[in-house]
Amino acid sequence: MRRLRMGTIGFAVALLLIAPRAASAGMGEVIDIIVGLTGPQMLGIPIGCDVNLRSRETACHISAWQVPAQAADVEERIWENRRVWLFVGGGAYVSTGRNSDMRDFRAFRVGMLALEPTVNYRTIHTNNGDFAVEHGAGASVLYLFGEGFESFVNSGIKIRPVALTWRNIGNSRFDFGVAYNVRIFPNAFTAQDFGAGPGTTTHTGREVAHGFTIIAGF
Repeated sequence: MRRLRMGTIGFAVALLLIAPRAASAGMGEVIDIIVGLTGPQMLGIPIGCDVNLRSRETACHISAWQVPAQAADVEERIWENRRVWLFVGGGAYVSTGRNSDMRDFRAFRVGMLALEPTVNYRTIHTNNGDFAVEHGAGASVLYLFGEGFESFVNSGIKIRPVALTWRNIGNSRFDFGVAYNVRIFPNAFTAQDFGAGPGTTTHTGREVAHGFTIIAGF
């Protein structure tokens, strides 16, 4: 329990210390929240790379930080020219402390690693390049661990019905966006997954979890 909490805090601190040195501020997915799981509500830092399927150029991020720092021009080209692209990555998450009907989940006591490669496409991009509407779909593989239960994996599909992004807001260098995500799991999360005894599961069959991603750049 204590090791999980300290490990989670240590991971977050390491990202804050390492990212500014190895990366530069850019535009990326800053934070992701999953609000509809039967289990705990999860808050995470997206980590991954956008790959332009035409040019094969790649831009990688830890949250909004570009990795490596010299990739700013590549990121800009990908943003301007992408129509269909691949996201390879996922994220690192912790529980927020908001409980579900299943049981109480304390903040930072449940951790999760996600692998979520997706194919994305753009339907709207204004002539000045300052607004875009995009969509995506792919796999979702979640590895959960924490106190009071054995670590386990659940997998399904991730659909991004819409992502809206505004760039250079108010003629500044600030960018902002929001994406709506739906994760569908053929096998629902159960009370037994999180350490409850037999016979306590009330949710069976398929599970649908909703969530939002905040996009920002500066």
